[in-house]
Amino acid sequence: EQAAQQDETRDAARVRASLQRPMKLKKLKQHLAKYLELKDAKEIERIQFIEACNLPPQHQKAYDFLNDDRLSSVMIGIVPDDMWVKGRASSESTAEKDLILFRESSYNGTDEPGWMTHELAHCLRYKNAENEYSDDSSTHAFDDIESEYTYPNNKVEAFTFSQQFRYLKEKGSTREDVIKMLRETYEEEDFQFFDRLLDEIFES
Repeated sequence: EQAAQQDETRDAARVRASLQRPMKLKKLKQHLAKYLELKDAKEIERIQFIEACNLPPQHQKAYDFLNDDRLSSVMIGIVPDDMWVKGRASSESTAEKDLILFRESSYNGTDEPGWMTHELAHCLRYKNAENEYSDDSSTHAFDDIESEYTYPNNKVEAFTFSQQFRYLKEKGSTREDVIKMLRETYEEEDFQFFDRLLDEIFES
């Protein structure tokens, strides 16, 4: 019965997303044309878009893990690698626009690090505390960690990384697996922040 209710809820979310799609896509394409500095307007058509509620199997679990229907209409833009502007990152989000961008090669993989959960968690955090999101993005999560910058040690990232780490733990990843993944992208000084989150999730 619970599974049937989940299917019914998911179907309703897909209907809503379908109705909202045309106007939403138009606005997102205008935004991305500027963000990606596209000289040829036709280039925007190379980006594929899919709603979170319609994600394929390798990403569906990341969406299901957060278990919040408000994420159903979040739009994921799949950007060809040669158009990607975010360096070595696999993904990024613009939560206030209900938008996640994934580098195409990363999206087509298995997303073992759980970046889809991380980016969806950004959108969820914005929906939970829209008025505080911007300030929380620049407010230290842990005041006793000395750092020149507020990334990743800020309140928003504390929430999004915690969701990501919980998802990975549920999938069977160990703390060591997560640390190995993080070392591919982050510096040693960032691990004061990550260790606090990992202590809470893996030691509890």
